[in-house]
Amino acid sequence: MICKHCGNEQESGNFCGKCGSPIQANAEHEQQASATTTNQVEQSLHEESNKNNQNETLDKVKQHSKQYWGYFVYYLKRPTSAIQHTNETKNGLISIGIYALLMAILLTSFLNTLIGEIGFSGYYSTKPSMTIAIGYLISCIISIFIAITTLYIVNRLFGKPYTYKQIISIYSSFLPLPITLSIIAFIFLLIHSYVFFSISILIAYILVLGIAPVYIIAVLLHNNSKKLDSYYGYLLFYIAYLIINTILFTILTDSILGDLIDTFKEFINYMPL
Repeated sequence: MICKHCGNEQESGNFCGKCGSPIQANAEHEQQASATTTNQVEQSLHEESNKNNQNETLDKVKQHSKQYWGYFVYYLKRPTSAIQHTNETKNGLISIGIYALLMAILLTSFLNTLIGEIGFSGYYSTKPSMTIAIGYLISCIISIFIAITTLYIVNRLFGKPYTYKQIISIYSSFLPLPITLSIIAFIFLLIHSYVFFSISILIAYILVLGIAPVYIIAVLLHNNSKKLDSYYGYLLFYIAYLIINTILFTILTDSILGDLIDTFKEFINYMPL
C-alpha cells in the first residue's frame, strides 16, 4: 500500500505510518478513479465500435449504389440482354420500387399542383395527400406484378421454364428507360411544363405496362414454344393480360371517380354561400 500524500509504502493498515493520512480513503479513491477510467475506456470503445459500424454501413450503401448504377446504365443500353443474364432479381426489385415510388410522387405532386392552380388548395390542404400517394404506389406495384405473373404463367405453359425470379429479372431490365423518363417528367413538372410532363409520364407508363410485357413474351416464345405455335402462346398472353388489366383499370377508375365525386360534393358544401 502506498500513501498518496507522502509516498510511504507499507504492507497493511488504514493510516500511513509516516504522515498519518488515511490510506483506506486513498484506496477507495483509487478504486473510483479506476472505475471511472474503465467506464471511459468502455464508452470510448463503444463509440468507436458504433463509428466503425456506421462506416461499414455507409461503405455498403456506396458499394450497392455503384453496383446498381452500373446495372442501370448497362440495361438502359441493352435491356434485351437480360434474357441471357437472369440473375439480377435484387437489382430488378430495386428498379420496380424506384419506378413505383417515382410514379406515386409524380402523380400526387401533379394532383396537388393542379388543385392549387384551380383554387382548390384551401380545401384540399386538409386532405391526406400521403394516403393518395400510397394508393398510387400500391396500384403501380400491383400492375407491374400482374404483368410479371402473366408472363410467368404463359411462358411456363408454352415456352422455356424460367423461374418467377428470373422473369422478374428479365422484366425489370426494361425499367431503366421508364425510370429515366419519369425523372425527366419530374423536371418538367418543376418548371410547370405540363404538356411535356404528361407526354413523358404517359410514354413511361406505356413502356412499363404495354410495350415491355408484349415484347418480352414475344421474345421468350420465339422458337421455344413446346405445345403450341408461339403465335398462339403470344395471343393467349395478350388476351389474358388485356382482360386482367381491364378489370384492374375498371376497379381503379371506379375508386378514383368515386373519390373525385365525393371530394367535389364536399367542396361544394365547403364553399361559402
